[in-house]
Amino acid sequence: AIYFYFSSPTRNKKIFFGILSILVVLALIFSRSRGGHLVLGIQLLGTLIYFVRKKDHAKMKDLIVGGVFTTVLYFGLFFILKVTEIKQGGHPSITNVFTGYLNASGYISWPKNPSGSLTNRLVFWKTGWEIFKDYWLTGTGPWTFELLFPSYLSNEGSCLLIISAPNVILGTCQMQGASGLVEDFIYSFTPPHAHNIFIQIATGTGAIGLGLFMVFLITFYSRGIYLLRNAPPETRNFVFFLILSVTGFMIH
Repeated sequence: AIYFYFSSPTRNKKIFFGILSILVVLALIFSRSRGGHLVLGIQLLGTLIYFVRKKDHAKMKDLIVGGVFTTVLYFGLFFILKVTEIKQGGHPSITNVFTGYLNASGYISWPKNPSGSLTNRLVFWKTGWEIFKDYWLTGTGPWTFELLFPSYLSNEGSCLLIISAPNVILGTCQMQGASGLVEDFIYSFTPPHAHNIFIQIATGTGAIGLGLFMVFLITFYSRGIYLLRNAPPETRNFVFFLILSVTGFMIH
């Protein structure tokens, strides 16, 4: 959306894509995704550095103004939530707004998000690695991670699991994490994927699929860097934002 804002030739299109860009940024802020927040910061900083290197002061100004306007809008929404909750006896914080919602009682709260825990992510990745070691050549097939996760979870740690329904696990496990320390793992449903694109591809398609994916990435980035150095200005802008988007997806 930011690319289309800067490349739009008419005022109406700029307004449309400007509003869309602000809404996307606000959605990422309120998504509660720490990875999303990290990627958002990296992409905005990367965009600013790109315009600074090009000495494109007009676009630098638009980006900064858009960031300031988004910040003001965010705090305005936070103020509305705060006023609403204070009237009902609550006292929210900015942290609550990042991690919660305004419930019927006027209090901002979120249930614990199991997939957002770093401990749980480490368990997902370790379990994915164990699956890959057993099916390293061709993998287990697309989207089979959630089918194998319960059995590998109970094999890799000391777990008390109760499968109460399809895709639902209740229990507590002691897992040997990547750091070598024993970590508490509490989960209430089967993860649909490994929460890591490289591990997901490795478990689903094995070394063959992972190798092809790495070839694609190497080709994509090498070609992208070549175009950034040699393509016309408008093409360079498109390639830069495309690389930035794909990189953000890889990080997240």
